[in-house]
Amino acid sequence: MSTEFEKASDVAEYLLRRTGVALMGGDFDAFALCFILPQHIETIEGRRFVTDRETLYQIFSAVRANYRERGVTRVDRYCMQAEFKSENRIESLHEARVYRGEELLQPPYQAFSRLERKEGECWKVAYSLYAITQTEDHINTLSSVATQEQMAAV
Repeated sequence: MSTEFEKASDVAEYLLRRTGVALMGGDFDAFALCFILPQHIETIEGRRFVTDRETLYQIFSAVRANYRERGVTRVDRYCMQAEFKSENRIESLHEARVYRGEELLQPPYQAFSRLERKEGECWKVAYSLYAITQTEDHINTLSSVATQEQMAAV
């Protein structure tokens, strides 16, 4: 286990904070530092293989554009469950709520993530599966910049 984090949920909350602040603030460099590449990002619509920073940037930009179009002012995310699977791997589940002011824009959704730490590096997101079922534009945003060759059936 990490000396800087006693609980798996502390690692998950730390990464949720870092990625959330970076996404909402438009800081792609800070956002990208939180991810291991290559990796898969999945929704109920399909799987996206993120091979490099450019592909990650396309997703980052598409999500930010979607948030702007919908008037999103904040996204509250919190860790529901996290468990060390090994010294350098955590599986976590978080819930997200998307708001415009005080208005909840869509039903809360959950996401499963695998967090990993490679030797000499900090914890990063290695895989994510988003269970967004009732907001088609949000689902499509995560996969819209993918070509048909990049998408695979779940």
